[in-house]
Amino acid sequence: LIRRDAGYPAKGTHVITTYWDKRSTMTIKVYEGDRTEVKDNRLLCQLDLS
Repeated sequence: LIRRDAGYPAKGTHVITTYWDKRSTMTIKVYEGDRTEVKDNRLLCQLDLS
């Protein structure tokens, strides 16, 4: 989640792991906003990694 008032390009780091071992793909969704509910924020992009 990127803060709504953050400038572009935004920069940050996050450690991400899979729920199940030996997964060959991962989807990461990047949102912008200040709300606690994901649905209330704006989807910026979706990254499909394999």
